Amino acid sequence: MESDSLLVGIDVGTTGSRCMIFEMNGQCVASAYREYPLHHLRAGWVEQSVPEIMEATTSACLEAIGKIDAERIASVGLSTQQCATCPTTSTGELIRPMISWQDIRAEAQVQHIESQIGAARYQSITGVPPLANSTLTKILWLREHEPDTFERAGKWLQVQDLVLKFLGAEDFFVDIPQAIFYGMWDVSKLDWNDELLALAGLDTSHFGKVVPAGTQVGEISLIAAAKTGLPAGTPLCVGGGDQACGAVGMGAISPGITTITLGTSGMVTMSTEKPRIDLTEFLTINHPTTGQWALQAPTLAAATCYGWFRDTFGQAEIDVAERDDSNAFELLNKLAAQAPPGSDGLIFLPHLNTAGAPYWNTEARGAYLGFMQNHSRSHFARAVMEGVVIEVHDNLMRFAEHGLPLEVIRLGGGATHSPLWNQIQADVYGKPVQVLEEQESTALGAAILAAVGAGVFSDINEAVAAMVHINATIDPDPATHALLAETYAIYADAYRSLAATAFGKIARLQAKA
Repeated sequence: MESDSLLVGIDVGTTGSRCMIFEMNGQCVASAYREYPLHHLRAGWVEQSVPEIMEATTSACLEAIGKIDAERIASVGLSTQQCATCPTTSTGELIRPMISWQDIRAEAQVQHIESQIGAARYQSITGVPPLANSTLTKILWLREHEPDTFERAGKWLQVQDLVLKFLGAEDFFVDIPQAIFYGMWDVSKLDWNDELLALAGLDTSHFGKVVPAGTQVGEISLIAAAKTGLPAGTPLCVGGGDQACGAVGMGAISPGITTITLGTSGMVTMSTEKPRIDLTEFLTINHPTTGQWALQAPTLAAATCYGWFRDTFGQAEIDVAERDDSNAFELLNKLAAQAPPGSDGLIFLPHLNTAGAPYWNTEARGAYLGFMQNHSRSHFARAVMEGVVIEVHDNLMRFAEHGLPLEVIRLGGGATHSPLWNQIQADVYGKPVQVLEEQESTALGAAILAAVGAGVFSDINEAVAAMVHINATIDPDPATHALLAETYAIYADAYRSLAATAFGKIARLQAKA
């Protein structure tokens, strides 16, 4: 392969698609981004339009590819949002809008799984607890509430399957790490579980072919080339779910490195040499590196909370950004920096999409606690940042309680563009954190897997060594860490109290709306 070859990573996330083009050393030479909406039909119901996602993805690719010599592109890989539910015909024609991973309408189906299989036994098979977010529970919900959709569905696909097929894949494909989010995959045996398939009334023909992350599955087609600018005939490779790709893009391919990604959702990931299904607070998934597993602790809102704050309370910053062609989030960061660490006792519970690890509580709701007349918008903005990070810290504390090593912490996701977010993370965790040269780790991870699939590098270790680089290490401030440790203790007490007394009542009240 030529040394001036380029690698493409396409990150089809929850709220937007990003196309990034990298040199062989991991340096980004071109990128483009397009947003698309989440459709909130009612409380807890979240859907998306696959055509909107496809249009944004092709548009982002066309812009990014237009900035470089496309003939230098050696391979293309994907990173996609996980746990989407796309019922299609057997040939991939959409039957209804995609149900987002954020959708939790299938709570009753969780109870059905628990009554039929048992929660503990289910997690011992799949590595994850029964969740309203999973594809299985949504399939069961559709079977009950949209029987025509269920009967017509010849395939149940993820976003990656659909985008790969459009780009030129020979069939529908799903990577091994992402198969777990169907809720019917045996994480230890790396195969579908017959009992869970039977519970859903499905068989393996209803899903894409399962292949290792970093497998070439076709070439860019002439039709896709015309729409994206990618050269026809370019190798096309399975990548992975966004969080799995993010771990690869941060170089976390062996035990000892913990990655924390703050994007639309948050994720703590730690690789392991064997499945740890005994640690039921976390997800156990198959790692993109063959022969490894990973523990994951997802938080379900993360930077979504900051987006909510911008949209709800940041109109002044939005107006200035539109007038000056600047970024509303950067303006909000400056606003948040005006408040002191700890936000003068203002605490934010970031459960805008309920609570993920370690609680898995679909009744949990967001809250501000402790505000008084002296608190300004700057306090409220900073409290969101601190609350999001404190929720992550809650999971790190559980990792430590189980004796899991926290030797190296690396940060990823869109929040790493903000020095304030990064410093807050170091201060809350009380440990040095590493920031990488390429902060868009999901797209870089997709490009790395594309390189391995096309044979640009011999294996994932060689690719990571060449393309992942540390930019800076940020040390915590001891006094600030001590203050935020007090905030964390109050946060934990508040969560437990609200979970016991108020969350359920609020959730039931909202369900009546």
